[in-house]
Amino acid sequence: MSTINFSFFTSLSPAHLVMLFTSAVSMEAHYREITPPDKP
Repeated sequence: MSTINFSFFTSLSPAHLVMLFTSAVSMEAHYREITPPDKP
């Protein structure tokens, strides 16, 4: 993870960061939705 270019994140506007965060959360929620829980 040391190859992350932090200038890329700092160049992003807060609005872009919010959009990326919300999209990641929605994608995770959708992934949890389509995958059945591993119940015994």
